[in-house]
Amino acid sequence: MRKIIRKFIKELKDHLECIESESSWIENQAVRCMGCREQKTATACKTPIGHICISCTESALKTLGEQEEIAAWHFSRFKDALSPEGEFRWRLAVLWRYKEAETLTSKQSPQDVDTLKRSLVQNLGYILPHPLAQCVRQTAYETCVAAGKDILPLLLEMCETEPWQFYSNIVLSAGKIAPGNKEVRALLEKAVQDPNPEVKGRVLTALSDYDTPWSRGILDKLRSDPDPLIRDIIPEVIARWESALAKASDQRLREKSDSPPMTGTEKIIDDVYDVDSLRKLYRCYLHHFSYKGKPSAGKMKKRELVRMFARVCSDEEHFRKFLSFLPEDVKKILNTLIWEGGERPVKKFEKKLNIKIITVKKIPFGNMTRDIVHDNYALFNVRRKFLYSGSNGSSYKYYLYLHDDLSKLFRKYLPLPSDAGLIPLDTIEKSDFTYEDKDQIISQIKLFHSYVHQGNLAFSKSTGKILVSSLRQMVSYCNIGEFYDDKDKLLQYMKTRLIIDFLVNAGKEPIDNPLEFLKKLFTDFFIGKASGGYKLNELLYHLKGIHNLRSGYHEQSHRKNERVVRTSLWALVKKLPVSQWISIENLLHYCFYRDVSLEIVSKGFAERYLSFNRGYEEDGGYSGYEQVNIVPALYRDALLTPFIKGVMFLFAGFGVLDIAYDLPENEHLREKDSKYLSIFDGLKYIRMTKRGAYVTGLTDGYDVEIREEEATAILDENRLMITMKGRDRLKTLALEKIGKRISDNCYKVDYSSFLKECYSKQDIRQKIKMFRERISSEPPRIWREFIDKILDRTDPVNIRKTMNVYKLKPDKELITLVAKDEILKRYILKAENYHILVDSKNLSRVKARLEEFGYFTDNIP
Repeated sequence: MRKIIRKFIKELKDHLECIESESSWIENQAVRCMGCREQKTATACKTPIGHICISCTESALKTLGEQEEIAAWHFSRFKDALSPEGEFRWRLAVLWRYKEAETLTSKQSPQDVDTLKRSLVQNLGYILPHPLAQCVRQTAYETCVAAGKDILPLLLEMCETEPWQFYSNIVLSAGKIAPGNKEVRALLEKAVQDPNPEVKGRVLTALSDYDTPWSRGILDKLRSDPDPLIRDIIPEVIARWESALAKASDQRLREKSDSPPMTGTEKIIDDVYDVDSLRKLYRCYLHHFSYKGKPSAGKMKKRELVRMFARVCSDEEHFRKFLSFLPEDVKKILNTLIWEGGERPVKKFEKKLNIKIITVKKIPFGNMTRDIVHDNYALFNVRRKFLYSGSNGSSYKYYLYLHDDLSKLFRKYLPLPSDAGLIPLDTIEKSDFTYEDKDQIISQIKLFHSYVHQGNLAFSKSTGKILVSSLRQMVSYCNIGEFYDDKDKLLQYMKTRLIIDFLVNAGKEPIDNPLEFLKKLFTDFFIGKASGGYKLNELLYHLKGIHNLRSGYHEQSHRKNERVVRTSLWALVKKLPVSQWISIENLLHYCFYRDVSLEIVSKGFAERYLSFNRGYEEDGGYSGYEQVNIVPALYRDALLTPFIKGVMFLFAGFGVLDIAYDLPENEHLREKDSKYLSIFDGLKYIRMTKRGAYVTGLTDGYDVEIREEEATAILDENRLMITMKGRDRLKTLALEKIGKRISDNCYKVDYSSFLKECYSKQDIRQKIKMFRERISSEPPRIWREFIDKILDRTDPVNIRKTMNVYKLKPDKELITLVAKDEILKRYILKAENYHILVDSKNLSRVKARLEEFGYFTDNIP
């Protein structure tokens, strides 16, 4: 579907002149839209690629507007786009991204900001005879409301009663922004007397969230209005006011009540549900638990409803009875949200279960909509995501989720699902890739370790990340078999990155026994005292804001998370059956159902600081993205699941696990312009290896034949030359650090080559140590003398901290005085280019002697 949408938008981009031309449009005719692929009766644009309905046209223009690099625009282009001659594509792009346009204009030409604002207001009355004109007015209205009181003075100043579209949108915008403002009230009172019902309807829409005696007086004036649409909308406005009043009343009662403080369960329910949702639950289910018969839901206060529901949730028998009253479709949704977690699109539930959860009702005036959650589904929380504004009002996508605390509350009364335990598999489904280390790491770990710790890696100065060219060189030199051989830059060198990052903890000491080294490396990290270096939260590559974890305050606050999660992961891996496959879905369910402590980042921090650009596509053909914070409803799917999979890939990189996996793909959550959210999304199965069992302590021994490359380094007894016989990449690494290659197997060593990349005495000692460990512990005499000279010549000059340097002015008499005066010659050392050096203890003597000849020196203390 995504490819179809992209192709459609790409093709449409070549025919935007059709959209601009009024003659290309047809109204209310049967067409097959090339965007949404539906047969429908609609207003549509005829283009060379076929008919495109107005909704898909607006969606495509929104996508193109998001792709436009308006940061490179000159401010005059914004004004031109909003002028009467502006094209729809640019006009809507600027309206949708008005805040950016205003910010850029304020930087380029501050005096033109007012002109830009006026152009925005003028678009409230855009009335060209074109189907997209309504979309322009609606978007301009929403932009004005978003601008708030900053745009209000211009709305009042520019208000005119003709054309009526302009007038009604001015009334609606001003009324939504500041209905309590005196000038706005005068405007609304005047609009109520307008003979056009569209104008009066906008007044009602503007006041739908503003309940005061003054606004009720406005409603009273309209109760006898001759237009039935005006009379019909009044009860809806009053219902909205009463609902808001009930919520406020319950809040005040909670604050003033002398009743006992809320229990933990009551507080959860009070935080999760508003009074409307609790009244719906009461009407459908909770009335069975009322001790007072069945009073009207409208008469029940929120505190009463909270206590009633808390009583149900605090007793297993009551809760099971509560479940028995739920319809089957509600039970299915409840089980999905409790055990699978996260948020799920409402449309998927509606389609799968053939039900209607939410009805979107259009308010007749102002293109406003009202979402009505049907009573049966009031148990669930709803999130609404804005998509775009159009001629038929704003479009949204809806998600259902269950608050995490509520899910835990319900879960304790429900039996664990069948896959709550780890289920070994005899066979697995075919996957694109299978990675089995087969003891390669045992032969390679020395080389990897030396390569990482001998300074062979290059890092970006701006980001601190390893350069791709450096990764490529390591893969080639160390002959690393990667997880993926893919052109996707994020997947390239994935295994190598994991190995490099983790080996930071290993220290620089040479490895004697590779198997024991691996065991110590992992046990020290997961259950030992290793606290510096690598952090597991670094596996959250896909999330923005991770750098906040590494600031002093946040890093300290997350140390406990890191320690707890390391311990939990170690215990989890030790529960895996040896040499048997486990599906990753089974492992995730095991963790989630049993609340294994894997919160590598606290939920509060994740919601506040972490996000990703969520890509989406709709049935109507709209494709785009939104920046989404990791709210509790997304924590499991967007953070925990990728994290756990990432840890499994890390274990596989060191041969602790075998893995079976596909190219990453994620149908539920995706990064924009991608098929997946995390590079780890492709994982399907894991299997504990026998070596992994030894490394994790499940078994006491592991037999392995360690095959290491063997070569001899022959040191010339008369010259500083080394010849390699055989192939040993470990020795070659060391040789390249101290010498210059002059042939395939011969290296020449001198002071320059030996001291390259040495920046301190410690670096020199480390290189000498490496020479003795990797090349020769008992070198010939010429080599011993060479090394001794390097040590003797370290720090050949000493810093004289008490010596001060001055430069003489080009004064001949002064220069002659300094050169010939016997007293000054005792205390001054002459340097090149008229520089002199004076010891601090002699400064006062030099200063006094110069003053005797009339040279006052303020810069000598």
